[in-house]
Amino acid sequence: MTITMRYKKVYEVSLALMAFLMLVSPKLITIGIILHFGITVMGIYKRKLVFGVNLMNVLMVLLYSTYLVGTIYTNHPDIAGKYLEYKLALVIFPLLFSFKLPEGFSLKYPGIGMFSGVIVLMVLGFINSISLFVDSNSMSSFLSGQFSYIHHPTYFASFAFAGMLLVNYAKEQHWFGAEKWKYIGLVIVMVLGQLLSFSLAGILVLLIYVGFVLLKWVQSRFGKRYFITVLLLSPVVLFLIISNTPGLNTQFETSKKFMLSYVNDPIAFIKVDQTYVQGDEARLIMWTVAALEFADHPMGAGTGNVDEKLTARLEEYGQSEVASHNYNPHNQYLQTAVEVGIVGLIFLISIIAYALYLGFRIKNMFIAFIGLNLAFNSLFESMLQRQSGIVFFVFWLCLSALMLLSVNSKSYKNS
Repeated sequence: MTITMRYKKVYEVSLALMAFLMLVSPKLITIGIILHFGITVMGIYKRKLVFGVNLMNVLMVLLYSTYLVGTIYTNHPDIAGKYLEYKLALVIFPLLFSFKLPEGFSLKYPGIGMFSGVIVLMVLGFINSISLFVDSNSMSSFLSGQFSYIHHPTYFASFAFAGMLLVNYAKEQHWFGAEKWKYIGLVIVMVLGQLLSFSLAGILVLLIYVGFVLLKWVQSRFGKRYFITVLLLSPVVLFLIISNTPGLNTQFETSKKFMLSYVNDPIAFIKVDQTYVQGDEARLIMWTVAALEFADHPMGAGTGNVDEKLTARLEEYGQSEVASHNYNPHNQYLQTAVEVGIVGLIFLISIIAYALYLGFRIKNMFIAFIGLNLAFNSLFESMLQRQSGIVFFVFWLCLSALMLLSVNSKSYKNS
């Protein structure tokens, strides 16, 4: 084995360690980053790595710079400093992944790190759920936050969804040989993780992906006429699945009730005196006050000022109960817009759009659906506010872009 091959293996294994730690023990990701930093410095010194700029890295750093600028007019330097620390991944990973192996690299090892991380989380989730079930004798012990207790359920659903996408990519590249049962087993584990997370947004993403795969199969097998027929029927099928799935139908009906009331008169909706506000109701209220705040301050309220500004808005509309919970907007686009303004929002949307562009231009659905995963879930959660979310998405978007833009395209065709 040559020195170059040995270095490549060490480089890829360090990526695997980061992919594993960010899922199983987010606080230990710093160890993985420091290790990979040392390996990167060694690669630069030994001339195993070359510097190269790509747009994904640039957009990530530009997004971080808007938060940095936002600290100039913050009212809470302590909160702003904490936010900058949480979002350092927007700088660290673009910096690390600006240096690449001239011969390219494979996602196999970091992919195995992701698979292993999701599986370990599943095992830990089952252990916790069994313990809760023994005490409560309730099957709900195996769902949502009871199962996914390390990460927010929507976050874990996103991780498992990304793992499912990577299984398909692994199958195409024959990472684990040609035996289909290995890939089928991994897909089952990843899908189970999404279902047990019991996140409505996560399950909708899964159903959209299944619909996409089904439509592709119908078009290739039966032609354009059947493709259009299935496309038109898909929303009806999606509605029937959600309406007839216990738990999901309750969430859906509740969401529909609040949405109809909200659409009728948004301001009247958030002015209603409520002693207890449910999840979907709280989201609509937070979306409204966040949108109003953004409209008044299109250049941003300042890094760390979001809670203060939204609390004042909520008090203005008589929503003291909601204000007491210090909810974030539950929407990453509004979160970014309120905090750092339209410039930050443009950079966020550009990151997602570039992931989609790369995916469809190079015909790599993994990065495209990672982008779609972030885009869709960001409608319902502030996916880049928790450190676990921002580390995961920045890592995989930057790493995938680096791989796809490697000088030697064989690195991803023949991994």
